[in-house]
Amino acid sequence: MTGGPYPLSPNALPAKLSSADNEVTPPFMRSLLDQLQIQLGRRVPDPVCWRIRKNEACIPTLLPDHLKRMEKMNAILQNEPWAGRLEVIGAGVGGVSVPDCIEAGRQVGKQWG
Repeated sequence: MTGGPYPLSPNALPAKLSSADNEVTPPFMRSLLDQLQIQLGRRVPDPVCWRIRKNEACIPTLLPDHLKRMEKMNAILQNEPWAGRLEVIGAGVGGVSVPDCIEAGRQVGKQWG
């Protein structure tokens, strides 16, 4: 995944392209491989199979007062009928990434263990 909050030029990336399209490696893929090589500190071989998909606005932006709403939800879950026996975790509750969700699950497991 690349780009994040830094917009790419409209022509930098096709909407959908893969190695099955029998096209040469597009400039975007070459740039990505070059960056990986820098980050990993070693040569990165050309991929045998690859697929590029352009997903826009795929990570939600939290609204104002989101943290207050999450605090309120957690306070409600501490009272009846749940009395602390229910935890809500996932994207948007304590973070938006897969690692955030995994860490939230670990923390709940430690608390309940």
